[in-house]
Amino acid sequence: MPFSVRGIVSCANHVNGEYTIFSDRPVNVKSNIVLELYDIISFNVSTVAELGIYTPDIITIEGKSNKQELIDRISSYAHASADLLGFSKNKNVMLAKMQVMIKTEAIPKMFDALEICAMEFLKSFFSGSPIIIRFHNDGDGVSGGLAVYSAVMRLQEIFVNKNVFWEMQRTIAYDLDSYINDNLIFRNYDSAENPLLMIIDFASSDASLPQISDTAKKYKLIWLDHHIYENKALFDSMHYYINSWNFGSDSNITAGLIASIFSSFITDASIDLLMNASLVSDHSIYALDSASAAEASTVLDFITGTRAYSSMGIGEIYKLVNDNAKMHEMYLHAENILNEQIETGLSNLKIHSSNGIRICTLDFDKIKEDGRDYILPGRYSSKLQDVISAKYGDAVTIVYYNRFISVRISKSISERIGLINMLNSIKNSFSDVESCGGHTEAASIKMKTPDEGPLMAVLRELIKQIQNKIMQA
Repeated sequence: MPFSVRGIVSCANHVNGEYTIFSDRPVNVKSNIVLELYDIISFNVSTVAELGIYTPDIITIEGKSNKQELIDRISSYAHASADLLGFSKNKNVMLAKMQVMIKTEAIPKMFDALEICAMEFLKSFFSGSPIIIRFHNDGDGVSGGLAVYSAVMRLQEIFVNKNVFWEMQRTIAYDLDSYINDNLIFRNYDSAENPLLMIIDFASSDASLPQISDTAKKYKLIWLDHHIYENKALFDSMHYYINSWNFGSDSNITAGLIASIFSSFITDASIDLLMNASLVSDHSIYALDSASAAEASTVLDFITGTRAYSSMGIGEIYKLVNDNAKMHEMYLHAENILNEQIETGLSNLKIHSSNGIRICTLDFDKIKEDGRDYILPGRYSSKLQDVISAKYGDAVTIVYYNRFISVRISKSISERIGLINMLNSIKNSFSDVESCGGHTEAASIKMKTPDEGPLMAVLRELIKQIQNKIMQA
C-alpha cells in the first residue's frame, strides 16, 4: 500500500548512495541524488522495501534540520525500544539470575554502566550509524560476540541497519591493521551519531594502546573485557570501558558474560546458553554444571581455534549454535580430534617439577601435522592444561611454537605466580620480545622473529621465574 515519508537524513553512505532517514522511525533509502546529513526530505513509497531499503523514484529536499532536534528524536526512539525490549524490561530478571549464579557485588555495580553502553549502542543502531563489533576468537570471546549478534538480529526485526560489521579478532591486540580497516569503513559515512567500535575480550596488550587511544577520541568505543590492563590515563579518557576488575571482581566474570548482560539490556533475545558457555570456556568458578554449556563451549573453542573452520563468519556460527543436531555432530568431531591431539601432547611433554607442582612444556610442532585439522596452539594449551591439572593437580602448561609462547596456570596458584607482572618483566629484559598480554591464568608472549634461539632463551627464563615464585611460596 502506498505511503509517504517525511524525515531527516541521519546517516549517509556516499559510496553507494544509501541513506538512513529518521521519521517517526528509521528507514533506509537508496537515492539517485546526493543527500547530506540533516537534510529534511520527503518521498512517496509504492513498493515493498528490498533487503531493508526503499528506492523511491522522486525525493524532495525541503530544507535542513537542527542537529540537536534529530539527536533528541533518535534518543527518544532508543529509549522507547529499551522500554519495550531492553533493560527496562529485562534488568530485574537478569539481576535475579546473576544473584543466584554469581554472589558478588560487582554485577549490580556494572549494571548502571552497561545500561549507559546499551543506550549508546541503540542510538547508534537506530541512527543507521556504522557499527563494527570485534570479538576474540575463543570460546569466551565468540560467546560474547554471538550474544550481541542475537540481540542485533532481534533489533533488525524493527529496523535493518545495513551498516553493522562483524570481525573475529585473531590476536589479543587491537592492532594497526584492524585500526586502519575500521577507519576506512567509518570514513565512508556521515552520521548524526558517532561511528561505534565494540571490543569484546581482547586489546589487553600494550600494542593496542595507540589505536585504542585514537579511536576513543574520534568515535564511540564500547570495550567489554576481563583481562588486567593497567593504564589509568587511558581508561580515564574512555566513557564506555567495562572490565570486571574495575568493579571489584576478577577474570572469573568473563567478557562473554558481560557481553550477554549487555545484550539483554538491548533486547530480549535468548542468551543463557552463550552466557554459560563463556563461563565454561574460560574456566570460571561461576560456571554451571551444564552438559549443554560444556558441549557449546567445546564446539565454540574448536571452530574458532581450528584452521579448517577459521573462515566461518558470525552468521554461520550463529546458525550452528541454534541447530542442536549439527551442534552435537560437531561436538563429537571436535572431541575426537582433541582427544587424539591431547594424547600426543601428553606423550611429548617435558616436565620441570618444583615444590610438587608440575611445570610442563611442549613444542607444538610435535602436534601439528599438515593435511589434517588441528586445534590452534593457544586453544590447545588451555585444553592440555585442563587434562594435566585433572591428572596431577596444580600445574603450569607452556606451549611454544614459531614466535609465540602460550602459558596456562591453575587458578589456585595463579596469584602467587603473578603471571602478567612476570611477563612484563621478561619483556623489559629481552629485546627480542615484541609483546605480551592476557590474564592471571592465561597469557602469551610474542617474539619479534621466529628464530629458535631467542625464543628458547625467553622460555628458559620464564621457567626459572615460575620455579622461583613457587619455591618462595
